[in-house]
Amino acid sequence: TTETGTKHPESSLLQKYFGDDGNKKVTYDQFADLVQELNLRVLHYRWRSLNPDSNNTVPMISIGRLLIRTASKLPPVLANNLISQDNASVRMSYRDFCIFHHVLDNLEELESRLELELQGKKTLTKAAFEEVVRAVSERRLTKIEQGSEGSGSIVMDTLFKWLDTDQSGQLDVKEVKGLLPLLQQTKAVTARPLALWENIVLGGSAAAIAGTAVYPMDTLKARIMNGQAGGIGGIFMDIVRKQGLMGLYRGLPAQLIGIMPEKALKLTLYN
Repeated sequence: TTETGTKHPESSLLQKYFGDDGNKKVTYDQFADLVQELNLRVLHYRWRSLNPDSNNTVPMISIGRLLIRTASKLPPVLANNLISQDNASVRMSYRDFCIFHHVLDNLEELESRLELELQGKKTLTKAAFEEVVRAVSERRLTKIEQGSEGSGSIVMDTLFKWLDTDQSGQLDVKEVKGLLPLLQQTKAVTARPLALWENIVLGGSAAAIAGTAVYPMDTLKARIMNGQAGGIGGIFMDIVRKQGLMGLYRGLPAQLIGIMPEKALKLTLYN
């Protein structure tokens, strides 16, 4: 419930499927409908966050910036083109926004359908390309998305322009096979597994750094436990006055000899 006493839309959605008491069970088809409605609401909230104008359109650059912020796996080639100044005057409708979202979520299907369409052909016309994109995206549009204004042509033109590298007005097999893998690249880089010696060195180094950082506190604790008076501040000043700052680290080498092999082995086996 909100501060004004009204219920959140999500509450009514959950009541719709699970009842007022939340104990109602749903079928698989009902669960699929629930997920679809939730996705639609997320899309709608993102759209409203872009502050559409009176014609219910927003700049493509704004959509690009939103996707860069929210989509951790947005292909870099798409991200760079979306915020290009070439698109400064391009505006997209809500329907265009939804179509674009569905295309981005199904790039693998787009690739397979384009390759299938190119079988036995040398090139693919723009009209044929648009049919493939519609087959991928529009069948996923909900009734609300289908009823909104917009033809999706901006999405088609944008995608086709990225793929048509030679500006011939047609796509060939080389362009499809060469650029679609780029579309499927993500920002995330898979880290290589660490070698055994790297795990040992890093584990031992981490133990040494941590042990060195907290050792002065261990020194003060040991003095307090042995009955030295004066409190933490007084004991600290006493050690510094008599032994200097290095007095706080007296006995550290023996401590490191003990903890570095143990921690190195522990972290190596854990990894």
